[in-house]
Amino acid sequence: MDTFLEGIEVTRQPCTLALLIPSLALTLAARPRAFGALIGFGAGASILAWAQAARHWEVRDIPPATVIGGLLAVMAVIAVANPSWLRDDFVIGGAVVTGAIAGWLWQPCVGTQLADILNNADTDGVRTLSLMTIYLAGVLLPAMLLALAPIAAPRLVAWRDAKWTRAIGLSIALLWAGAITIGVYDDVVSELLKRSTA
Repeated sequence: MDTFLEGIEVTRQPCTLALLIPSLALTLAARPRAFGALIGFGAGASILAWAQAARHWEVRDIPPATVIGGLLAVMAVIAVANPSWLRDDFVIGGAVVTGAIAGWLWQPCVGTQLADILNNADTDGVRTLSLMTIYLAGVLLPAMLLALAPIAAPRLVAWRDAKWTRAIGLSIALLWAGAITIGVYDDVVSELLKRSTA
């Protein structure tokens, strides 16, 4: 429970914007499938963030990898948001890829629980991956609440299904993916981390 609560608490820090912005954008773009998209996003982010901590995935400073990551992000966002690709597997698959890229590029501001996860990721795989998933569930809670809001308040369904809602989410997500592709996103994430630890 402490891990989940720390994830919620850290949403006040700028460093979590690297996860919250793409997750909120996908929530708006995926519309009725937002809940499933967020589950996929969280799974992808958890696995890649954990894999980096466990040193199973270390390609951050290779420019071609950043370009490939950005192009994959663009394709994933289009898969989630394109109205002609309404099959759930496109939405979930795009969300998993988007979450994986967000988790790959995220630089977390470390609290007590996350420090334990990161320090033990390479020696205690199953436990730390589970804890990373719980931690990110707390971080992504604002996006989850946005996705579930139309269920709690049915009058929000019309807002959720409006074309402009999808357009806003898609625009934000494409800006995010474009920033990755041209190589400026790492600088933004580093600045967010600096502001979180100042």
